Amino acid sequence: MFVVEHVFGYNIAMSLGVVDRHSESQEAGAKAVEEEMAQVCGALNATTGRLVLLIARALETGACEGTGIHSPEQWVGWKCGVSGGRARRLVAMARRLPELPETLGALQAGELSEDQVAVVCRHAPAYADAEVATLARHTTVSQLTRTLRRYTWAPKPDEKEEEEEDKPEEPEARRVDFGTTEEGGWRLSALLPPDEGALVERALDAARRALIDEGQLERPTWADAFLAMADRSLGATAASRPHHDRHPPGRASPRRRARSERQPPRRPAPTLFAACSAATGGCARWPRLPGWRSAWAARSASCPNEPA
Repeated sequence: MFVVEHVFGYNIAMSLGVVDRHSESQEAGAKAVEEEMAQVCGALNATTGRLVLLIARALETGACEGTGIHSPEQWVGWKCGVSGGRARRLVAMARRLPELPETLGALQAGELSEDQVAVVCRHAPAYADAEVATLARHTTVSQLTRTLRRYTWAPKPDEKEEEEEDKPEEPEARRVDFGTTEEGGWRLSALLPPDEGALVERALDAARRALIDEGQLERPTWADAFLAMADRSLGATAASRPHHDRHPPGRASPRRRARSERQPPRRPAPTLFAACSAATGGCARWPRLPGWRSAWAARSASCPNEPA
């Protein structure tokens, strides 16, 4: 009995020793990986800081302007090979970071990541730059976003509030952005004052109703109405073309082709109108079918009831 217990205890001790050595080796490997990741991330953050400063210089000197360039975001996406969302974020950082020196310094030193700096640029005022940069060094992106989004910022210290009548009236935001997407489509985004937006809505609604009244589409979408507005704005030549002639023969819109296959063709309803019949010597009701105008004119010419 003593021998069995002795051997059993020896095996347990050996097993514990192997586990301890394996745990120490695993911790050492994880620590080495973390240290190398920290170095790589620091270098990546510092490189992002240099890139943001270059974009800021391009905005200041106009290097991002040129033929075919609609916006700085498009230029950044083209030159840097990044997505539209990241291009917009880099441009926003380049415009905001000059007034956030503490945050910019932390980014250049590799202490803050691009995502953290983007959150600071989106929410933090300039006078709280140092405090927010310190907070960002000790929080994750999610924690920083929740904190800054919910925080109510006080007015800038030592800033006197001016009277409302003395303040110059700020112009309302007005912008229209358009361009191609990564999927090969075309996008349009607009921000207008309420009255101007209502004007665009009325124009879209009128174009949509015109498509229905003209019988070109039974259930036109807002995209169809927008394209109809574009066709009509090109002039009398473009306005005279049928709405479905935007696509050349053999390359019709897939959406319209599928819609026409699902729905039966529309037939004009035989609307009745009063016309004169010389054969009967009185007035009769004739269906409004093809050729009714010429028949009406011929019969009305010999009608005794028709005024001279």
